[in-house]
Amino acid sequence: MDKRKKSIVILGVKYSIEYKSEEQDEYLQGKYGYCDLDLKKIVVNSKFNDNFIKTTLRHELLHAFMYECGLHDNSLHYEVAWATNEEMIDFFSIQWVKLNKIFEQLEILN
Repeated sequence: MDKRKKSIVILGVKYSIEYKSEEQDEYLQGKYGYCDLDLKKIVVNSKFNDNFIKTTLRHELLHAFMYECGLHDNSLHYEVAWATNEEMIDFFSIQWVKLNKIFEQLEILN
């Protein structure tokens, strides 16, 4: 049985989470995942190992969080906006576990 979450609430907005193959979702072709901000849906490519799927899910969740907190609309020049910048989102999604460990060690998580 798949124990992965199927939905999450981000700043009061419910997002569905789907794990699909490229055959099940043609928009996944050549992608690790995506966040559909209009449909409130996150889709992760299921062909990868669990660690990569977790990193991808963190990445897409950060996109949703930036959108729902309003930074998406307020960062000017949508195509190159800092709040939608893939490199910035990648940094946080990849480094999150390391950052969290440090925050736990310093006991600064509420």
